[in-house]
Amino acid sequence: MFVFRGCQIRTSVWWSLRKRLSHRYASSSAGAEPATVDEDKSQDLGPTAKPYKQPFLKNLFIGKFDQDFLVYPEVVDLDELRQRTIENINVESSKDEGAVTRMSVQEKVKNILKSNVPIVSDSETKDSERVKIYELMDTDLQTALLMETQSIVISIISRFGSTELKAKYLKKLMTGEITGAFAMSEPCTGSDPSSLESIADFDENTESYAVSGTKEWVTNGKNADVLIVLATTDAVHGQPRREVTAFLVEKGSPGIVKSDQESRDLRDCGLVRIQFDKTPVPESNVIGEVGQGIEVAARCISLNRYFVTSSLLNTMKKIFNEVHRCIKSRKQYPIPLKDCELIQYKLSEVGTKIYALESLIYLYTGMIDSYNVEMMVESASLQLFCYESALETVKICNEILGGKSYDGNHHYMTLLSEIQGLILASKTQSILQLFISLCSIQYAGVSIYEMVRRNRNPLDYPGFVVKRLLSNRRQDNDSPKLELQLYMNLHPSLKDAAEVLEYAVLRLKYAVEVALSRYGSDVVNKQVDLCRFADVATEIFAMTAVLGRASRSYCTGIRFCDQEMLFASAYCLGSLQRIRLKINQVIDGGKISNDTSRLKIGTEIFNQGGYFLEHPLVRNIK
Repeated sequence: MFVFRGCQIRTSVWWSLRKRLSHRYASSSAGAEPATVDEDKSQDLGPTAKPYKQPFLKNLFIGKFDQDFLVYPEVVDLDELRQRTIENINVESSKDEGAVTRMSVQEKVKNILKSNVPIVSDSETKDSERVKIYELMDTDLQTALLMETQSIVISIISRFGSTELKAKYLKKLMTGEITGAFAMSEPCTGSDPSSLESIADFDENTESYAVSGTKEWVTNGKNADVLIVLATTDAVHGQPRREVTAFLVEKGSPGIVKSDQESRDLRDCGLVRIQFDKTPVPESNVIGEVGQGIEVAARCISLNRYFVTSSLLNTMKKIFNEVHRCIKSRKQYPIPLKDCELIQYKLSEVGTKIYALESLIYLYTGMIDSYNVEMMVESASLQLFCYESALETVKICNEILGGKSYDGNHHYMTLLSEIQGLILASKTQSILQLFISLCSIQYAGVSIYEMVRRNRNPLDYPGFVVKRLLSNRRQDNDSPKLELQLYMNLHPSLKDAAEVLEYAVLRLKYAVEVALSRYGSDVVNKQVDLCRFADVATEIFAMTAVLGRASRSYCTGIRFCDQEMLFASAYCLGSLQRIRLKINQVIDGGKISNDTSRLKIGTEIFNQGGYFLEHPLVRNIK
């Protein structure tokens, strides 16, 4: 045992030294991003500025992989953080003392805001520390959703609000003296900010706007003191149509009518429908500039949702452990249920999902803490992975528990119900998928514009096209040449898994080139393929996290490091099948994926007014 552990340590030291040397002397191999810093941007930010990095996920769409992100970040001293949390932050403020003294969700939120918990990023608290603090708080899902809503309001006012608005509202919001809500969704347009029907007409005599329209599913709208409302205003930037603007509307303003919206899953979150009937809003309460509402909405999508993600992670662990305890006490046929192969397989699926989500959260926060890097797309990707993992956990655990999962007296059912409600209240996966893909495709289109232009005009560039055909032979056979050497940044035991990661990066790049060459600018209307791109990019992000974490754990001898290697390899091999299917569906242009037939069926359903096929017992000839 001691000899084995000594060999592990020696291998770890050797590999760590090799990794550092390779970073120091690495050159820009094909597609690989060396550990370089944009000197101009770093110098502009001051002598203690973080190194500048290009956006990680956007670069994947052009085949660039920054290998520095395979080095799992270590930016927080956990023991020091725990001690500081105990001394300065009342993490128990959000927990119930028992059934007799049970607090409402609103009371929990106010207690958290008064307990010195860091709500938004600041110079004193790292993002990794914030997430771990939220984990230690272990808030329930409804409290987390309300805290996230408060954080969104604070972030928007901090980022876009005038000096007057900041002075008037920020301190009160951060201390819990007042609470806020964000109103964007509408009955007919959903959460699409570019199609809003609410209007805000400017009155020059009163120098104020009159807001009219209906907002629904407004989280905390019932109790909020201030509302951030998106509405359309007259175009002021030479646009042919009205533009979206954000307003701050105070509670009690004339013309506001609220009605409760019943939600079995989120009963305590104050979900309401709000009708505005020419509600007056002073011009000074415009958030940002007139016409900047789309940017405000994008800020909400890309905002770091640490309360919700950490709460979902904790809830998934609770559900997983509860299912484990339930299984251990039961028998199936002649053997204990825990020895059943199918049960073990399903639990391993949930376990690897939890491991991947936990790894991804702290890779994401470590990237923010360590580098000056744009994380807008990465934030949406983290949310997408978190929501999908939580839903998958619910589905698998339902299958394992069977009827017990629907026992109304069982705490498990409440957790499952709250997970589903919270995800729907946050945003749908499709919105996140389209946001990820559209931002990244736009970035890729600028970088590979010339190549796409030549591919779309083959008669004008025959030599270029022939060369491309020859160079892409291996890609056409689903066997790209692995030349990024990503395994050089990981422990040798993870080489096979690292090759899966590299395969995914190269295939994503090729699929993006094929889609842009095939559709041109019309690619933005190919939502099915865009969702596939987002799923693949998110899988790559998660694989990067699990491989970096497992390699670091094994090299430093963390407890259960052998099992971490197994978890990481299993996750990557499972991702391979999903990625291969989605990429091939994009490349084949609708043949393998059956997209053409499905889209025709969808058109017929709308043409015929719903399900229109005859009953199977109907006969034409009697």
